[in-house]
Amino acid sequence: MSRPSTSYREALRADVARLLEDVATTRKAQAEALRAERTAFTEALRTSVSSDLSSERSRVKDEVQSLLEDIRAEHATRRDTLRTALRTFRTALRNERGSASASALEVASEIGQAAPAPAPPSPPVEENLLRIKGIGPNTLERLRQAGIHSFADLAASTPADLHQALGGYAKLINVEEWLSEARRYAQS
Repeated sequence: MSRPSTSYREALRADVARLLEDVATTRKAQAEALRAERTAFTEALRTSVSSDLSSERSRVKDEVQSLLEDIRAEHATRRDTLRTALRTFRTALRNERGSASASALEVASEIGQAAPAPAPPSPPVEENLLRIKGIGPNTLERLRQAGIHSFADLAASTPADLHQALGGYAKLINVEEWLSEARRYAQS
């Protein structure tokens, strides 16, 4: 068998080199196509996830807002019911001069239900609240308008009740001291 000629070998080598170059070029083109496809897919996925997250965030925000509105409405209703019950209880305390009547206890136990209309009040016992340091004639008038006529009434009040009765003026005073003094006077 004869050996292939040198020119044939060189031609074969050239063909193999071209084939290898074609394979490398094809692989490079395929890799670039895959990168472009991956980039497009990643961008589409990112856009889709971002859109989904945005709509979910909006839905959750609306749901939370709705729940907050429900809670605020329920809180306002309970606050009004408690205030009504407290006023009724205070009236009963004044009417009984310190001992709660059965109807006042019923109101206190039924907090959360509409309070019954109080019995016509007897004239309140007016005590000299001016004995408490910091209460002057104008403050006394505001307290009377809020239904606070005695040391017991004042002692049964909360700081929030006094702030509401006195308006902006209440921020300038220490109502805790008033309540403490009123308790001492009410016990004596």
